[in-house]
Amino acid sequence: MSTGFNCKCAERAKPIGQRRWVVRQYLCNHSAFNGGHRTPSDYSSVTCLNPECWGSGRTKAAYVHDLVFDGKCVDPGYNGFKLSASEIEALENSFNALEASDL
Repeated sequence: MSTGFNCKCAERAKPIGQRRWVVRQYLCNHSAFNGGHRTPSDYSSVTCLNPECWGSGRTKAAYVHDLVFDGKCVDPGYNGFKLSASEIEALENSFNALEASDL
């Protein structure tokens, strides 16, 4: 599987919260190999919305979670996957615990 997010424009230099990037598939994939159904994955699909770039790809980078928590996750109609409030809270708690343990 090819991975990597190929955005090469000025968006990459901005702080995460200011980037015009969206997560199209969060921790999952949809492919012909699995009948087009959502399959859990360590990777997420990200796309740059800069019309001069439109870079896209799959990544395991930690910033994906920040994009999701900032509301930059495209969901129903595209990836058919939506996090519930309790799932988001559980993920936030996990990441907060990881950050605290790194201090």
